[in-house]
Amino acid sequence: MFPVVSRRVVGLYKGELADIGRLLFRKQFIKGRYTDIFEKDFARYTGAKYAIAVGSGRLALYAILQALDLPKGSQVIVSAYEDMSVPEAIRQAGLEPVFVDIDCKTQNIDLSQLKGKLTDKTSAVVAAHIFGNPLDVPGIRAIIGERKISVIEDCAHALGTRFAGEHVGTAGDVAFFSFNTTKPFMCFGGGMIITGDERIHDALRSYTNSLPYPGYFDIMNRIFSTYFLYFLTSELVFSLFVFPCLNFLVLINVEPRVIYKKLFKRSKKSIEAVKFANIQAFIGIRNFEGLENALMTRGRNARMLDALIRSDISRPLRAEGCNYYFFILFSKDRDAFRRRMLREGLDSGQSLMRDCEALFKANELFPNTGLSRAESVQIPVYEQLPQGKIEAIARIINRCFVC
Repeated sequence: MFPVVSRRVVGLYKGELADIGRLLFRKQFIKGRYTDIFEKDFARYTGAKYAIAVGSGRLALYAILQALDLPKGSQVIVSAYEDMSVPEAIRQAGLEPVFVDIDCKTQNIDLSQLKGKLTDKTSAVVAAHIFGNPLDVPGIRAIIGERKISVIEDCAHALGTRFAGEHVGTAGDVAFFSFNTTKPFMCFGGGMIITGDERIHDALRSYTNSLPYPGYFDIMNRIFSTYFLYFLTSELVFSLFVFPCLNFLVLINVEPRVIYKKLFKRSKKSIEAVKFANIQAFIGIRNFEGLENALMTRGRNARMLDALIRSDISRPLRAEGCNYYFFILFSKDRDAFRRRMLREGLDSGQSLMRDCEALFKANELFPNTGLSRAESVQIPVYEQLPQGKIEAIARIINRCFVC
């Protein structure tokens, strides 16, 4: 019998529902002392001086851009291979996103092209650690030189990622993280900002203190959606119900991601400016207890898969310190490859990145970004998968691969 494996799962720790119930009973669901504790834990874990929790990853970037007090209309350099929320937040802050192509070997911004994008109008660079693969931020610092350009690290995929032995997020001026439902470190949404700069911290703290708390029913809706997705991706339900539905969607040529976005994705063009809720902080504190073990297990799974799949199957280089948020393969006929794997029980993903340069009307093409968007396939290696299933996944990939 072949394994049936979901492309993603929702990571809930044992006893999480009971913790939610206790905070509800104590009337500490929205307000309470845990946000301050979570911020201190997060700063300690990453090695940052300051940490500030906010209502979302997108809000985190927007708040950073406000705190940096960048000149209106100035340019912010960003990878062309990014989540759409990043250039949207830049634009909403009154700034202009300028895109740079990626290096296919790392999926991160191509440093050899960065210098040519710097102008007198450049005020910041967003340095994204895509799929948890660490970007050389000190290398970006060296390219910038003495120019007064802020470096913002996008660590939305990269909690636990290290560069040269240090946690990412501390080499730039400021960094942000995301805790959305399908992230390995999940807090029912929300985000975190870290910095070592007191001036930036004070500006961010002043901004976040002025924000309202999220609504009770908004947080409850997030929790309900999370648990419903957890139910759908559980092994039994996924095998008996979701897996047949995915195969049916493939038959009628509908991408399952479209259904997911409509049902679960909180995609709002306007930024929802709210504080981080007490229940979210409590979940974050508890998540730290299993974080290092989860990172170790994902790394073991990814290295095992890398060793078992055929050498002629192209994949990016994974730098030391990667947290293996995603395991990426490339196929020139990605759709056929994914359909074959799905028939054998392996659900896989395609690129999460939208066509930023086209949507923002950039006047150039970015060939490596286009190639990655068209050919990348996301293979599950999450920590809930036992070694036996990793071996079965490798066999499916080797049988089904379409070059």
